[in-house]
Amino acid sequence: MRKAACCLSILAAASVFSAEPAADYARTGNLEFVLRTHRVLAAAKKEDNLFWSPSSLQAALAVLGEGSRGVSAAEVAAVLRLPPGQGAASPFAAVHALNRATAKHLAAPIAGEEAYFPGRPPRVFSYRQAGHVWVQQGFAVKPAFIDELKVSYGPQVLFSADFLTDPEGERLKANAMMSKETEGLVPQALSPGFFDRRTKVAFADVVHMRADWDQPFNASHTRSGAFATEGEGKAEADMMNDHRYVRYAAFEADGRPFATPEMVPQDNDDNDPRHYPSTGGYQVVRLGYFGGRASMFVVLPVGAGPLAAFEEALTAPKIDALLRSGGDFECRILLPRFKVDADWELVPVLQKLGLVSVFDPGLADLTGVASPPPPLYVARFLQKGRLEVNERGTIAAVVTAFGIGAGAGFPDLTKPRPFKPRFFAQRPFLYLVVDDQTGQVLFMGRVLRP
Repeated sequence: MRKAACCLSILAAASVFSAEPAADYARTGNLEFVLRTHRVLAAAKKEDNLFWSPSSLQAALAVLGEGSRGVSAAEVAAVLRLPPGQGAASPFAAVHALNRATAKHLAAPIAGEEAYFPGRPPRVFSYRQAGHVWVQQGFAVKPAFIDELKVSYGPQVLFSADFLTDPEGERLKANAMMSKETEGLVPQALSPGFFDRRTKVAFADVVHMRADWDQPFNASHTRSGAFATEGEGKAEADMMNDHRYVRYAAFEADGRPFATPEMVPQDNDDNDPRHYPSTGGYQVVRLGYFGGRASMFVVLPVGAGPLAAFEEALTAPKIDALLRSGGDFECRILLPRFKVDADWELVPVLQKLGLVSVFDPGLADLTGVASPPPPLYVARFLQKGRLEVNERGTIAAVVTAFGIGAGAGFPDLTKPRPFKPRFFAQRPFLYLVVDDQTGQVLFMGRVLRP
């Protein structure tokens, strides 16, 4: 029998999308922002694994947008693929609404459980997001800017800092606080020189997630196996191995759903290529986390072509479809354990996306933060983090920050049996970690070599 619970959860999520004010943005502009940014990041690391947090960067950009005016605000909105604000409404309201809904959904307490299996610790799911804004002592920031931050991050968002006489001491204090918030995964979020004597305002968005699989992989089944790297190479990887019911979907290269069979003859081979898309198509499995609030979607292209070509061919409608399509199948899954770090200097990335003026002291209009003089501009913009995937689940943490400176039995073979798709991630793949209710993309990346 095919299961229906997963499909019901997707229908429920779809109804939430249609009811939330940020629904249209979550499925259109948000996904366009994710894909455009991912392509620029991927081009900067053509031969490397990749990890970044769309939701954290989006949150930081929305804060910057609230402090921007004129051309600068229009550029931030365009990067985020936002429509103009209506009347007195901020054009960044949809982003704030989406991120607040995501944080509220994921951070709500989940009742504890007894050990899932004897000898194994209980499963957990925790998600924390914090925002911090540091302001130079005596610098007059506009109250409306701080008030907007307090709506999203709470009253504890504001810190007074002495960048003028002790920028390095302020950096060390900020790093110690954010290292604690990320449980040591991001110990040095702000690199030396991030704060200097010209810094007037700085902001950081901090995210930490510890999410056990709804069905943990059995570590005793993990074996070393071959992973086909780009080109003709191969690498050894620790491959997690399991049979389980998951949501599975397959698509042709143009994004049309592939007709995966529900039943096949008893003596049919599940590896039969007729049951899978042709080269250029792709398979998707959804691996749910404990608590039913978020999932990892693993996207595996069919064929041996470069992953970059597949990434270039992705569109927002294709991403939306793979997040919403499929049915429950008992799949044989091979997935490598992997760790990926993020260490992004985002100024050149954002400039390629069209955000230019805020980094130029002569062009930036950040009068939503404070009134000149002196003129303000964004001096640094970065994202650092780490993601680890293993038999138990996923641990991820990210800090996105910017600094604003001033001036400068024997089967009956006659009866069909359920088809059991093979999902063998033994070649490069993409992954997305997504809030099941709001559709927000929390983390995204690719694995070229585990």
